Amino acid sequence: MRRKWVIAVAIMLALTVALPTAYAALTDAQQQEITQMHKQMIDLRKQMIDKYVEFGQLTPEQGKQMKERMDQMAEYRLKNGGMAGFGNRGPGFGGRGGFGPGAGGCMGGPATTQPAN
Repeated sequence: MRRKWVIAVAIMLALTVALPTAYAALTDAQQQEITQMHKQMIDLRKQMIDKYVEFGQLTPEQGKQMKERMDQMAEYRLKNGGMAGFGNRGPGFGGRGGFGPGAGGCMGGPATTQPAN
């Protein structure tokens, strides 16, 4: 029985290592399609920034700086073969791995409560 568990764990570890590399290999056509979609996303984001500037939510300097940063990041991704991720900006909802209010507070936590008048 113990031997079966050891074999099962070994197979799961082998698959864990092998699967990401199988998904990482993109053909040239797939890479070109993804690159084109990234360019479309950047163009749309730039249009949104222009609208925010037009509506007075951003200064022209802020808009220019944001668009320059977007161009820098796009160039970096093209040079280094990187992909835009889905965040990786911390431990999750609530700031504590999804458990509790974390640093920013949540639903009546310390950061959201209003001082008494």
